[in-house]
Amino acid sequence: MRPRLAPRLVARAVAWLIPMLPVLRAPARELLVEGDGWAWTETSTGLRLRMGERDLVTRELIQLIDRSEGWRSVWANSGEPGAAISRLDDGRRGSRWELAADRLKLTREVWVQGGALHLTISCELRDVGAATDFYYSLELPSALLEGGAWRARVDDLPLGALLGPGGGGVLTGRFERLELLGPGGLLAVDATSEGSGWTFQDWRRPPHDTYRLRIELPAEPGSSFSAGLAITAAEGEVEDTDEFLAQIRAETAERLSPAHSEPLAIRAVTPTTAEPAVGRPCELRCDLGAAWDDPFDPGDVSITAQVQTPSRSYELPAFYHVPFERRPAAEADEVTAGAPDRRVRFLPTEPGAHRVTVAARDRTGDTRSGPVFVEVAPAEWKGLLRASEHAPLALVWGAGGQFYPLGVNVFERTSLGVPLPADRTDRAIASIESLAADGGNFIRLRMDAWWFAIEGPVDLASGYLGAGRFNQRACWDIDRIFEACERNGVQVMLCIMNANANVNSPREGWRRRYNVYAADNGGPCEDMADFWTDETSWAMWRTSPPGRSASP
Repeated sequence: MRPRLAPRLVARAVAWLIPMLPVLRAPARELLVEGDGWAWTETSTGLRLRMGERDLVTRELIQLIDRSEGWRSVWANSGEPGAAISRLDDGRRGSRWELAADRLKLTREVWVQGGALHLTISCELRDVGAATDFYYSLELPSALLEGGAWRARVDDLPLGALLGPGGGGVLTGRFERLELLGPGGLLAVDATSEGSGWTFQDWRRPPHDTYRLRIELPAEPGSSFSAGLAITAAEGEVEDTDEFLAQIRAETAERLSPAHSEPLAIRAVTPTTAEPAVGRPCELRCDLGAAWDDPFDPGDVSITAQVQTPSRSYELPAFYHVPFERRPAAEADEVTAGAPDRRVRFLPTEPGAHRVTVAARDRTGDTRSGPVFVEVAPAEWKGLLRASEHAPLALVWGAGGQFYPLGVNVFERTSLGVPLPADRTDRAIASIESLAADGGNFIRLRMDAWWFAIEGPVDLASGYLGAGRFNQRACWDIDRIFEACERNGVQVMLCIMNANANVNSPREGWRRRYNVYAADNGGPCEDMADFWTDETSWAMWRTSPPGRSASP
């Protein structure tokens, strides 16, 4: 029997081994490494990482993207399983992941040292094809930071915020140190880079449900970069998110505070408009001494102007004003701020002498200036646009005659966490000039939520001061747009606020970060619907006096 069974057993063994031979010959497609509380799995398509019982990185994503027309993935590592995986052989407890593809070459090492997990990347872009952008992302599950907060320092700016519901896009630009507070405790992420920079992004909107530590670069053949991360469990106990953010909030409030203390006095009222004329805005500068904590709160400091025209008298408020100047240079294109002052701006509707008297009041008392006379020259003017009395859906000029609007929306992105770009109004003005050249005469200017907003949640990088206080750089941008419209004969429908962020319950959670009235952004409303009934929000919206109430 044995001579007959032996060939049969050998045949079975061979039949079992043959399918296994490719597996035995192939390089490792998965490698587990553990040490000092860290554990990670290297796979052919990327990294999975745990710290203790917490999932820290659930996916490593490398992409080449074509953004020339929308968004299209040209290449991704998820479809490129040809990476080589090996253990480090230089005494470090770690692993190496190497990908040499036609599109790019990337080497990434991970190891544990001194309780910290270290990750370094070096990458060279080769044949990028139609790609315009390169992305490298480490995806953190949303549960890791559920109900938590983040804080960072970017270019010496203290930044930080709660992590509310929904996704919020880029939370911080190129950081060197990022701290994350979640249910499992506090993590510190120290970043280094050359030819690149790490950002922290919120990708909780479906279907992603993650946060991302991410590098974004132009996809240029022959370019290269290197970057690194060191991740540790941060020292010290943190009781809650308020305690975690307290230091950031205190420093931000101090650096953004517009508080001022000076004896009350109106030293001078000086016209700044060179040739006042009918139908053109006329402005006067007030050299004012006063004391205030909030210059936007008329309950704290109030400046009003009495304007006497040849035929009537009216009163209007002066406004807080910071002059800016753009200084393009070879090394930087910068917008610099000057000293704040108060301005009075009115629109003359008739020629002749206009008498302006300014009154000021602060916590110490009140004072009044002497009269200042402005001679307004006659000029051709169609008057202001208004609804027709005979056809309410039609527009007519104040001096008579129909107006037929032909135009476009004009807007430019406002991003929290980064400075307002020096050239952002250039694109809006170019659009206005192009419109006018083609016979257009009308724009809708959006200065709401994330388009040219003047009011936003406290954010040191972009200069937003919170509910009821106005970003002076954004105001200067809008003034420049109005001046361009006046030069080009273009009328403006001004959209001061919309419902996308501040009022409606948005379908996309990232919008909530721009809701200046939301309590988790420092505003008065626990729920978005509270805007309609909350007395403080109504007071801010109607007169912008924080803390004061007014009936809807």
